[in-house]
Amino acid sequence: MTNARTTIWVMAIVLSVASSPVLGLIDFADGGTHDIDYEIHDTIRVDYQAPGMQTTVNLLDGGSTLNLRAYKDSIVNILGGSIAWNLSVYDSSQVDISGGSIGLYLWSHGFSQVDISGGSIGIDLHALDSSQVSFSGGSSGGKLWAHGFSQVDISGGSIKYGLLSTDSAILTIHGSDFAVDGAPFGYGELTSIYGGHWQDEPYSSLSGTLASGEPIGNSFRIGYDAKIVLIPAPGTFVLGSIGLAFTSWKLRKRKEL
Repeated sequence: MTNARTTIWVMAIVLSVASSPVLGLIDFADGGTHDIDYEIHDTIRVDYQAPGMQTTVNLLDGGSTLNLRAYKDSIVNILGGSIAWNLSVYDSSQVDISGGSIGLYLWSHGFSQVDISGGSIGIDLHALDSSQVSFSGGSSGGKLWAHGFSQVDISGGSIKYGLLSTDSAILTIHGSDFAVDGAPFGYGELTSIYGGHWQDEPYSSLSGTLASGEPIGNSFRIGYDAKIVLIPAPGTFVLGSIGLAFTSWKLRKRKEL
């Protein structure tokens, strides 16, 4: 009886896969502008192997796709709609996100520029390979990871879990009333405690108010020579020594360990 049930289940899975539509690729690489306000059950690629075309794709309300991949010199605007899985940004492409949703991850690679002022990312945001990310609004349901010489600026929005800066990345946070592990910090640089791999670093916590007025409250870890830089929001009056706050925090952290 068990073998018969197993055979039935296997046959059902095979039939389901066989009857499902084949996942394909849709390429836009003509230098034109394409408004997506309809459903696409495939992966969209913009300027794949077509550098210099500067094709523009706008994802609008009512538009959807499985994945969206932006390649060299392309321009993508996420104004609404949804990406079921991942948004991947490569090779000097420009992506602006002011609405819509990304179901899983946003990956930014290779000198690309990503500006996020709205919308939602289901899980994590990864900035790698000298890419630049500006986060002034919207939300991430997971972590923010800054790797490999990337530069990330945070002035608004919300990130549900932790912040990670490693491998020469710089994560800059604009705001006020910063506190590290509950102690007022002021402004300045946070760096690795041990100078090694981020997984060997202790968790610390950062709280304060972002330039947008939204609160920030995240754990963080820093690896190798990366840093998190806390700077005042425009119009904030800065008192005291920046270096003293950091030195006091680092000495206290070492004593706790």
